[in-house]
Amino acid sequence: MTKNYKIFCDKCGKIITEVIIYPDGENSENYRPTLKLSGSGWICSHTSYAFPKDTLLRIAKLIGEKKFEEVAQIDYDAFGFFCRSCKKNYCADCWTSITPVFEDDGFYDYTWANCPVGHKQEIND
Repeated sequence: MTKNYKIFCDKCGKIITEVIIYPDGENSENYRPTLKLSGSGWICSHTSYAFPKDTLLRIAKLIGEKKFEEVAQIDYDAFGFFCRSCKKNYCADCWTSITPVFEDDGFYDYTWANCPVGHKQEIND
């Protein structure tokens, strides 16, 4: 019951990421319901998130319907490529002023960036 989707940049058309959803945990490393994002169009080329099965099924339904604003509201970090002001998806090449922020002790905290229209938001935490 694995579900695969590709999300494209609304500015340049490049693939931002491939979303693979394992609602039953099959083929995921930890055998738990998992969402994987992979591809070279985002600042994190490969990452996974564990969600309850019902949440994953909801994410799959919303992505299939292209309701990215609702998807991003489920987890802003997983879907940081979605500009919450423009209501559009942008690849890493189209975001500007990508600025990682580090805590005083040197550990990574989060990343800010500006969408192509100029909206500043946290795109990764």
